Amino acid sequence: MLCVGCSQHSFTAKNGMLEASFRIKDAEQVSLYHSADGFQENKTGLKDGKWQTMIKKSEHFTYFLTVDGSIFLPDCEMKQQDDFGGEICIYERQE
Repeated sequence: MLCVGCSQHSFTAKNGMLEASFRIKDAEQVSLYHSADGFQENKTGLKDGKWQTMIKKSEHFTYFLTVDGSIFLPDCEMKQQDDFGGEICIYERQE
């Protein structure tokens, strides 16, 4: 069972890349998909209780996750309608 309200996430600039980090309880596999790379699967690895992956640095993109094979949106501040009648998260670089 996935604890939907139990996610925390962040994007942190590191060495010209973005470290995407997601705290999702009770997950066995988490993947990130984002518009900056055409929604290719970015598999994450579990480190210190967070699912993490490095992605190409970008100023703006939309994204979603899959958790154990099911589409999942973390608690993101900005969302928009996607092309399939659902929602997708928006990332914009903050100064």
